[in-house]
Amino acid sequence: MIFVVFLVPLGLYLLLLGHLNRQSKPVLVSGPTDFIGILFAASGFLLFGGPAILTSLNESWRSFWLLGDFRRDGMLAQWYFWVFLSALYFVVVVAGSSFVLWRRRQMTSIYNVEPAQVEASLDDVCKHYGLSPIRSGNVYVFGPGLEAPPPAPSPEGIQAPHAVAGMAQRVARMDRPGNLADEFAGQTAVLELETFRALRHVTLRWDPSDSPLRTVIEQELERRLGDAGAPYHETSIWLSMAGYLVLGTSLFAAALLVTRSILMR
Repeated sequence: MIFVVFLVPLGLYLLLLGHLNRQSKPVLVSGPTDFIGILFAASGFLLFGGPAILTSLNESWRSFWLLGDFRRDGMLAQWYFWVFLSALYFVVVVAGSSFVLWRRRQMTSIYNVEPAQVEASLDDVCKHYGLSPIRSGNVYVFGPGLEAPPPAPSPEGIQAPHAVAGMAQRVARMDRPGNLADEFAGQTAVLELETFRALRHVTLRWDPSDSPLRTVIEQELERRLGDAGAPYHETSIWLSMAGYLVLGTSLFAAALLVTRSILMR
């Protein structure tokens, strides 16, 4: 029984990932929304698997979870202890999920995309806005220096590597709503790219999560990735096949349980 309720959400989640990877363009998903999908995939285990493991110490409960055999007298013994243990378990699950959900605010997931395409588009976005972040591998460091163009460097002076002459004027002249020069003034941010090429997936991790740079850069990045489109790959086929296999296994197990209960009557 426990395997049935565990596999159904996981199978549906795999089908959703397959659907995202069949789109004609990359799909950007916020970190909290992406984690909600993961919670849904694991909901069968979190809601039933965890309690099943805790109650497996009791023979009556173990028979119920594995075979669906309900023995009232044995299961109601030590009732207060099992209620307290279950309440403690769900408090830990809710608290842990809330903490991770809060931490995921700084992330944005990109599905159905080649990592190299994201890096190239991100470089074009930075050039478009006149930004020159310091890059070390997959880490981009955006520093202040948008308030006003720095003076010409003197022989004695040392110019910061992320300072860009005339950046404020170029940003202010862009044909976009609002004054981006004022919005970006004095802003610093760190962007880290986490790539997973096998699944055609890239995660953008921002620090701080509420940087004004994030909103503007991700909007322009989404537009450029959409214009470029998504390359052909077989990720969606494998994910969909895995999803159908998991759902088929759960339906087969459910059919066996129903047949067994009918025959034992």
